[in-house]
Amino acid sequence: MTIMTHPVVPVRPEGAVQDISDVLADAVPLTEKIAALSGVGVAFSLTVENGSVTADITLERSTAGLMEPLAASFGAPGLAYPETGIVRAVGVMGQGRIAVRITAPDVETFPSPHLPADVAGAHRGRAA
Repeated sequence: MTIMTHPVVPVRPEGAVQDISDVLADAVPLTEKIAALSGVGVAFSLTVENGSVTADITLERSTAGLMEPLAASFGAPGLAYPETGIVRAVGVMGQGRIAVRITAPDVETFPSPHLPADVAGAHRGRAA
């Protein structure tokens, strides 16, 4: 068997710097949208690595009612309760290229008198 080596192509600093600057400039509108979500109780982080993208969405008590609609929209197979007071769902989007993890307080375990009525029962019917 013959092992073929491929020549290493040197990286042009000017081109690499421009590519990096372009990617960061493209991210500016995204950061503005993330900041707007944060203002209504939805924390969002996006991890982009070579070949994979993961979105982590964390809901506050005031937005916990979004858990089930979000889980359904990202095709999560169900809700998980990894620890007391936490509910989590994992789904995908972009034809499976983006993993979406959603975490929220379990308002059934720790109800709050300050929650609207439609949010207070947001996780009813879950598996015990």
